Amino acid sequence: MTWRASPATGEPHPGHITGLVTLNENDAGEVSTILAYLRQLQRAFDVAVVVVHHCRKNSRPGGAGVNLRGSTDFHAWSDSSLYLHPHNDIVVLTPEHRTAPAPGVVHLRLHAGPRANDTHFQVVDPPDATGEANATLEADVLTALTRKPLSRNQLRATLRVRNQRLGTALHRLLQAGRIIRKDDNTWAIPIPAPTPQRERNQRPDEQLSLIHTT
Repeated sequence: MTWRASPATGEPHPGHITGLVTLNENDAGEVSTILAYLRQLQRAFDVAVVVVHHCRKNSRPGGAGVNLRGSTDFHAWSDSSLYLHPHNDIVVLTPEHRTAPAPGVVHLRLHAGPRANDTHFQVVDPPDATGEANATLEADVLTALTRKPLSRNQLRATLRVRNQRLGTALHRLLQAGRIIRKDDNTWAIPIPAPTPQRERNQRPDEQLSLIHTT
């Protein structure tokens, strides 16, 4: 442990604890021993103690606290907890308090300034989950139709999606010209019109001269 002088009083106080102990995070007895020591430090010096820990890779239901790795004593010991979960380029911050209602989740994005010490998190609006889901479904529709034309029922069976969502995706793709509806009521990727023989035989300079002719 390192000791530092308090900026306000000049008295020494504990700073960062780095490599102080080695313990088995899955052993409740070992974990409770170190957590009890940290609680003593908190009360003796009237300081806040921050413990940084990892979450499980495979989350389970019951809240963010139960997904801490190792012993459940970590969750039981904390008065307030902040859980960070990455989602694409966003970091989702989920707060929990033992004796007070927790506020809602906060969405953050890492912002790098011109100097090293300018790097910080910025609060951002939550991502549009509906928009992301729609874009994914539209991409899946295009992938399916690349193989062969399919009816709406065939698309539903292939993609395992609700009829309403599929209808919305088909309408958006149709309006954008990404797909067409054929006479047999199947959906397909439009085939580009072939280039006329005369246009293919023209040299680039001839094509450019035609473009610039008024």
